[in-house]
Amino acid sequence: MFLYKNLVIKKKSTFIYLLGTLISLQSHSNAATTVAGTLTVTTSVTNVCTLNVPSMNFSLYSENLISSTANITTMCTNGLIALIYFNTVPDGGDKNYKLIAESKDGSQLSNYLLINFKKENSNGEYMSNNTGILTITGTGSQVTAGTIYGEVPGGQSGKISGTYSKVLSLQIVYGN
Repeated sequence: MFLYKNLVIKKKSTFIYLLGTLISLQSHSNAATTVAGTLTVTTSVTNVCTLNVPSMNFSLYSENLISSTANITTMCTNGLIALIYFNTVPDGGDKNYKLIAESKDGSQLSNYLLINFKKENSNGEYMSNNTGILTITGTGSQVTAGTIYGEVPGGQSGKISGTYSKVLSLQIVYGN
């Protein structure tokens, strides 16, 4: 009987040992393995500008000086320097452009009114082909880059009635 009790105790001990080992192995097999890695994320911000140029409309001309303004707005990448200027050569001599009269059939006549443009106001620097440049530094938001002041000088007599117009090109150049 002594032998039997020892054998039973040994078997219980062995069983408990094996059970503990199985539980231990089971808990280790469910443990997560962790490995560290890296993720590199990149992007770029490109240099870009937009230019918004509204129409410049004048009151009726009656041989007296008339003026009008247009606020030029831009949206440029933050910190980007941009230059805005006329890219149209004056056709009315020196700093003047010609507003050409339109006939009733849509063809252009030789009748014209002279017009000139200045930066900001009537005392500003004249603006014509590549002169009178507006300079801005981008903010990343829409901003007023400057005001163009236009004036049709008085004393231009003998003009026919009708609409006088001209399309001028403004250019924006930007970079660092």
